[in-house]
Amino acid sequence: MAIISAGKGSSSAAGSIKYVQYEKGTTNTRIIFSDGINCSPYYKDAIHDFELIRDTFQKYGGREAHHMVLAFSPAEETKFTPKELFQKSIEITKKIFPDNQIWLGMHNDTEHLHVHIVINSVNLETGNKLQIAGRKGMHDIMEKVQLKAHELGLDTTLSIGRKQYEQGHVVTHNIIEHKLIEHGKSWKADIAEKVYTALEHAKNKTDFILRCNECGLICNWSNTRKHITFAYINDPLKKVRNTNLAKTFTLNNLSSKDTMQAIFRINKENYTRQIATKTLELEQSKTLDRERTRKLARTRSMSLGR
Repeated sequence: MAIISAGKGSSSAAGSIKYVQYEKGTTNTRIIFSDGINCSPYYKDAIHDFELIRDTFQKYGGREAHHMVLAFSPAEETKFTPKELFQKSIEITKKIFPDNQIWLGMHNDTEHLHVHIVINSVNLETGNKLQIAGRKGMHDIMEKVQLKAHELGLDTTLSIGRKQYEQGHVVTHNIIEHKLIEHGKSWKADIAEKVYTALEHAKNKTDFILRCNECGLICNWSNTRKHITFAYINDPLKKVRNTNLAKTFTLNNLSSKDTMQAIFRINKENYTRQIATKTLELEQSKTLDRERTRKLARTRSMSLGR
């Protein structure tokens, strides 16, 4: 389905538009299609149009624009042409930001077709600045995208506002974080892997905390707090909650304390069962050895008796 995420972190409208227009460090054009909503489709004129609205309402401080990326699945790329997907992107964007200037550019330089969306933060009608409240704000926008995507035939398999992911699937609205994870440079992914490994083997809360410590992590598990916080022992400023790891990496077993304690009980039961099995196998082996010894003794006795 169509997925929207936060784009390159630039608060400058001109910087964001030029980033979409050109390959990094060159004057080579990256876009295959571009268009404007309430502004020119040509990037230089769009930058000027954005400036006019800022000047009209005298909005000179803070973020000038928001940059987002709308990406498409292989199924959607098979079903529709790039031009059709670009037109649908325009329709989706109009629905979400009806009173803002928006400049769009489509790229085909990655695995999937995607459209960059640069939104003037100043509202055309009121002059108010567009505020997007972090992860929750992006989630709200995502739900609106899904609603419009259904109308346009881009997604007919999942219910509105819901997605089903396999365990380990990365879900983040921060495109920079996503790139770091893809290239194995994310400290958050490293913590997630270590925490999940500890969870797979721990038989109780204390055992889990010790296993985290052994792999270089602080585990702050307080009975008075809802969430568990993990951080590096040598770099405590890099910290993350269990719920954040569960959402970002689709690790449902980390979603709550109750879920994790249920895993501890399963691990303990499995461990107890394994010990019992090994004990039984050892006893059976000893019994067989005793039987072999007795048979050998009888055989020798019979041989001597002859």
